Amino acid sequence: TASTSKGSSSRARVHEATVSLDALAPFLFGHVEWPRLVFVNGRYSAELSSVAAGSGVRVESLAQALDANPALEKHLGRHAALDATPFVAWNTGQISDGAFVHVPARADLAHPIHLLFVTAPGAAGAAVYPRNLVVVEREARASLIESYVTLAEGERYLTNVVTEVVVAEDAWVEDKRIQGER
Repeated sequence: TASTSKGSSSRARVHEATVSLDALAPFLFGHVEWPRLVFVNGRYSAELSSVAAGSGVRVESLAQALDANPALEKHLGRHAALDATPFVAWNTGQISDGAFVHVPARADLAHPIHLLFVTAPGAAGAAVYPRNLVVVEREARASLIESYVTLAEGERYLTNVVTEVVVAEDAWVEDKRIQGER
């Protein structure tokens, strides 16, 4: 069960949502062994996530990472300029959670890391603002897949995401975004 709540009175309430791993199967590309972070209606779901990436790689909720290491905040807004688009500024003003991925120097990941953002039924009229921060250290290699999907067919809602990727010298990152929301 992933629980969500109202962030401010200016946004519609996103009611508590229950999503099963079986419901996510079509979005996992047949690779349940890949490390993945799952967010339901903008909130991290530890129950649906599988974060074992190995090699000292950290894959976790951005909110949890910032609680553990407030110094990470220095990256937010530095790589996606507030004046790039109004949506970046809007997202920055609403940050509550998202994904944090840290790949240490010289790590070479065997599998992509899957960031799966799911909108569940009952999200009509809601807005979510995921913020993703990916830091890849010197000479490391990583692949990411960001998937934005819906189980709330026919409902109108907004997902305003910003992903900031920090790539050190001689590092390599491939980031694919799949838009499955309609």
